[in-house]
Amino acid sequence: MNNKDSSVCGEIFRAISDSSKDAIIFIDDKGKINYWNPSAERIFGYTSEETIGKDIHSLVVSKDMCKEAKKRIKTSMELFAETGTGYFTFGNVQLVGRCKKGREFPAELSLSPIKLGGKWNAVGVVKDITERKKAEQLLREAEQRYHALFNQAPIGVLLVDPDNGAFVEFNDFSHNQLGYTREEFEKLTLSDIERAGVESEVKLQLSMLLKEGGGEFEAEYCAKSGDIKNVIVIVKVIKLAGKTFLHCVFYDISEIRTVQKSLMESEMQYRQLVELAQEGVWVLNTDLVTTFVNPRMAQMLGYSQSEMLGKTLFAFLDQKIVHLAKDFLGKYTHGVDGNFEYEFIRKDGERIYATIAASQIADDNGEYSGTLALVADITIRKVMENKLEEYSKNLEDIVEQKTNQLKEAQIQLVKSERLAAIGELAGMVGHDLRNPLTGIKNAAYYLQKKEMCQALRSKEMLDIIDKCVNHSNKIINDLLEYSREMNLDKESNSLGELFSNAFSMIKVPDSIKIRSIYDSEYILNADSEKIQRVFINLIKNSIDAMPEGGEISISSKLTNDFLELSFSDNGIGIPDDVLPKLFMPLFTTKAQGMGFGLAICKRIVDAHGGKITVETCKRKGTTFKITLPIETRMILEVT
Repeated sequence: MNNKDSSVCGEIFRAISDSSKDAIIFIDDKGKINYWNPSAERIFGYTSEETIGKDIHSLVVSKDMCKEAKKRIKTSMELFAETGTGYFTFGNVQLVGRCKKGREFPAELSLSPIKLGGKWNAVGVVKDITERKKAEQLLREAEQRYHALFNQAPIGVLLVDPDNGAFVEFNDFSHNQLGYTREEFEKLTLSDIERAGVESEVKLQLSMLLKEGGGEFEAEYCAKSGDIKNVIVIVKVIKLAGKTFLHCVFYDISEIRTVQKSLMESEMQYRQLVELAQEGVWVLNTDLVTTFVNPRMAQMLGYSQSEMLGKTLFAFLDQKIVHLAKDFLGKYTHGVDGNFEYEFIRKDGERIYATIAASQIADDNGEYSGTLALVADITIRKVMENKLEEYSKNLEDIVEQKTNQLKEAQIQLVKSERLAAIGELAGMVGHDLRNPLTGIKNAAYYLQKKEMCQALRSKEMLDIIDKCVNHSNKIINDLLEYSREMNLDKESNSLGELFSNAFSMIKVPDSIKIRSIYDSEYILNADSEKIQRVFINLIKNSIDAMPEGGEISISSKLTNDFLELSFSDNGIGIPDDVLPKLFMPLFTTKAQGMGFGLAICKRIVDAHGGKITVETCKRKGTTFKITLPIETRMILEVT
């Protein structure tokens, strides 16, 4: 080639190089830059003057390149200098380029070896693929979104071949909801999952969809388990790579159909209940106008169902009370609610009584939209109630008459019992008073004998008279005290003070020992005179029960708000036949006395809100227990 041809070739190369949109770089066997075209200046930011003679790797290679990669480049350059081949001389290589300002970008390198002057040189074409990478990234993201929408959609999505009904593509939901694995499902066709399963009918259906460009219909698909799935199928005809497919989306509505079936059955049952109910069902709107009645309600008032519709509640009431009913029901501004009784006028003019159980009806927004009333005919019950009222009045008259008769009979009985009691009491009082009166008579007779009126003997007779008079007086006092009303004069006294006063009025024989283990600090709010009398009576009874001597124990115990006092002796005990009569008046086992002692004790304790009990054992002794209410416990100051 002559110089002229070489010059022409050079101009052509430069023209091509200058017009190229890619960077064209000429590199010698040492990796030094011999040529740098305008696009290289634009892509890398270095001018031709800045790059000629410079090491290509120090300018454009990423600084973040790892040591192994840098070592590989060095080895590849050494191999290229000897053989013209290397790591970057095979096809297009994608790598990261670096600009003068440090920005890095994705690049594609195509390297071609040229041998000049016996040495290997290389022509490199570098293409900035930043935009292409962005486009690829956008495409990948679009694909990911598509796959996410397709595979993770909560509905079945399929591509169906209309020629044979095969599933070209489908998402996981499609086969999972029918119970198949992906491998099992891709071997099936529409004929295999259609409940009808007739291939000719399926093909006819596919043909109609192709003709109409798609459609929407309801179908029944068979799951692998044999269960039937109700589905809504939406179909569109699409073309991919020149072939026509059916894009199908199907929704499982099995649960919806089950609920609808249940609702229909429930509605049917409701209608049967309402239609066959023995009570009237009456539906009124907000103006109390009839919108529905069941047959029983219409029958109750003697109308047909259609005759009652459109009429207000007041049209079936006695016109005399309509204004009262309006005033009463007008109070229910937010809907009638509650139980009522009304007298209705039937179509034939007869009157019936009915109870109404009314409740509000609300719409979907919770607003009052009417009233539901359950009506029961209580006419027969009202008639029976009126008759019962008459019977009751007659019965009251009879009861009053019989009561008056019983009162008269009771008065006569009381008179008879009182006369009998007075007779018995008179006999006992007469018997008890006869002994002291006999003593008084004998003593008086003795005093009348002048020859026997010796001073010493006269004093003895007067003592007898005094003793007999005192005994007679006690009998009369006991009788009077037991018969009169019990009145208490309460005051606060310590237990120790009450017992001290009681002991002062008792003569205790030397053979009797009293052991006091009660708590004297307790305070009783009681009639001290009467309580002391109870203490005296019980202590004397214990003394009388031990004629040969013994021990009396008096103890106290506080339980809740009650004070329990025990009087125990080790005497002869109380016989079983005597025990039930012990607190009865006019009963005694002693030679003298009316038997009022324990009876009066019981009355005193009862009047204080307490109780008295007895426990006994033959030849071992007896314990009387008194339980009295106590309000507080005070410790007496020792003075």
